[in-house]
Amino acid sequence: MSGFKYELENILNLREQEENIKQKEYAEALEKLKYEKQKKSKINKSLKTSRDKFKASISENIEPNKIRLQQNYQMYLEEEHKLATVKVEKAENKTEEQRKQLLDAMKNKKTLEVLREKKFEEFIEEEKKVEQQVIDEIVSFTFNQS
Repeated sequence: MSGFKYELENILNLREQEENIKQKEYAEALEKLKYEKQKKSKINKSLKTSRDKFKASISENIEPNKIRLQQNYQMYLEEEHKLATVKVEKAENKTEEQRKQLLDAMKNKKTLEVLREKKFEEFIEEEKKVEQQVIDEIVSFTFNQS
């Protein structure tokens, strides 16, 4: 019985490597998305705290310099919030793109694996036929000898 050799084994190995790379890229994209969301959340908290401080400073003694500083800081935080929102959207888009690429890589690998399984089944059937022929020859030889 000879060994089974799949002629597309090298391509299948390449597809497996490609899938592993895509899995890592997808994981990195998910981590980036998580980081950007956390950063946006921190900015939201800072913005809320800043607004609360601003309200408190207005209700107390009105000092124009203090109010102006607070307004400038709040405008800065609002700009950072907008920027963080854009970064989160970009990270979400990148994550979705990486997910699609991973799915494609998985499909490509699965196609070759299914083909290999079919070829292996054909190989097994052929080996069974050869084995049955050998058995038939032995049986007919022993029958003719007796």
